[in-house]
Amino acid sequence: MIDFHSHFLPNMDDGSRSLEESCAMLRESARQGVTVMVATPHFYPAREALEAFLRRRSEAFERIEADDGFPKILLGAEVAYFHGISRCDCLDRLSTEGTKLLLLEMPFEPWTNTVVDDVCSIEKLTGFTPVLAHYERYRKFSGFAGHMSVLRSAGVLVQSNAEYFTGRLSSRRAVKSLAAGEIDFVGSDCHNMSSRAPNMAAAAKKAPKITEIDISAYLTIKS
Repeated sequence: MIDFHSHFLPNMDDGSRSLEESCAMLRESARQGVTVMVATPHFYPAREALEAFLRRRSEAFERIEADDGFPKILLGAEVAYFHGISRCDCLDRLSTEGTKLLLLEMPFEPWTNTVVDDVCSIEKLTGFTPVLAHYERYRKFSGFAGHMSVLRSAGVLVQSNAEYFTGRLSSRRAVKSLAAGEIDFVGSDCHNMSSRAPNMAAAAKKAPKITEIDISAYLTIKS
């Protein structure tokens, strides 16, 4: 399994608070059958300079010693949407390692046409493909269905959290969406070993197709 969204890097954001917890999260993920884990710490452009974020990410990653019991780790980021992102020339440094995929956290408010158009233009202007993080969290906003239709038509991909598949009210909808090809990637969005622990196995039990999701088609050599 590929965990496309996680916050296990130690002391990086609101995720793991220690190296010990980070290692526990990695071991638990491997125990559940995760073979590739994308580290996606939050990046808020309005709060932190890119260079500072990348330096902190590198330092956090270097604290984790290689272990045969860990999944393969790919570095990435969960990038908070910002106005003009489609004209940003730094997305290569924020995309998922070895790919042209950019995990994007959308505004937690009804989206405007300007925001949607900006996201739709990312791939055309930069060559990077946006992947909307935990897209199910935006369903409650007015205009969601229409905006998603426009985004999907522009080639924007979506990622769902594992808890979407395990929720009492959302499980059936999540499984149906995955079967219909409406979900491209699944991630645990794990933050710790207690309240938001690795949970990919529980999701795969509800939707076995999660184990078939592959990123090999998206792998590329960055310039």
